[in-house]
Amino acid sequence: PTPTPPKSSKKPSWKHPTDADGVQKWQWFIEVEPSPELVKYLRDDNTFSLIPSASPKPLDNAPSWFFIANNTTTLQSPQGSLRLIFNDKTHMLYATDSGSGFRPGAPEPLKAAPAQTPLKRLPK
Repeated sequence: PTPTPPKSSKKPSWKHPTDADGVQKWQWFIEVEPSPELVKYLRDDNTFSLIPSASPKPLDNAPSWFFIANNTTTLQSPQGSLRLIFNDKTHMLYATDSGSGFRPGAPEPLKAAPAQTPLKRLPK
């Protein structure tokens, strides 16, 4: 069966940075009502190998709706930037991550040379 897509209660905003913007830092926040399958995948299966955190570091620049109450289970990356926060009372999932700038992507693989057609002899 197809899982029910999660409901998002906030409208995301996105700015497409250009090279001229000189992005030095990026950060995102999301609040979602996850399906049981998503909770199992992220929390129970711990897909991203995150570490439970009893006292996560305070969040910089979090929007006002990104409220972390008591009764939560927090998983975070060893560096502490990726965090998944499960509110056990409201059953909402809060997630955030941040990083420094953008890195160039991997180069595209070289294209294979076209096959050469075999040479034919001219008739005598």
